[in-house]
Amino acid sequence: GRFTLEGSRPANAVYLHSNLNIFGVRGYEILVDRSIRTARFMGRRIERSRGWFEIIARPKTNILLYRCVPPSLRGKGPGELTEEDRATLDRLNVELQTRQTLRGRTFVSRTAIRSPLHGPDHVVALRVVIANPLTFEADVDRVLRDQAQILGEILGLEKENMGEMPEFMR
Repeated sequence: GRFTLEGSRPANAVYLHSNLNIFGVRGYEILVDRSIRTARFMGRRIERSRGWFEIIARPKTNILLYRCVPPSLRGKGPGELTEEDRATLDRLNVELQTRQTLRGRTFVSRTAIRSPLHGPDHVVALRVVIANPLTFEADVDRVLRDQAQILGEILGLEKENMGEMPEFMR
């Protein structure tokens, strides 16, 4: 294993075999479909964030990549961002994800990815993997509210100055 010692013939397949016997193929299908629907719901929420976030990669499975966009850079298309703008976006998203993790209320990971929309350089993206079948829409909203609060702190915005933020993020 990646983090533990394993013999030459690991028994990890036993977990899959057991779960297939318990849930069946149809049960797994239901769980996977639900995770994909939840990731797509989060994508729709991000699209309705009034510019606070932008999608980097739409979910095809249960994975969604997005990033925060500060008010000062909203409305600029990918081709209009300077190198300094891109560095600002990357730093902001690293800081957001780091603070969110340290607080421990909600969690997303981050990655650096090449995006055809954003040129040849890597962009820092927030990465959500909906793997828990008990993740609900309210949990998605909780993550976005937590991120909005942290963003306000990072950007030095008072709650009343974040008024254009959608209700589900307040």
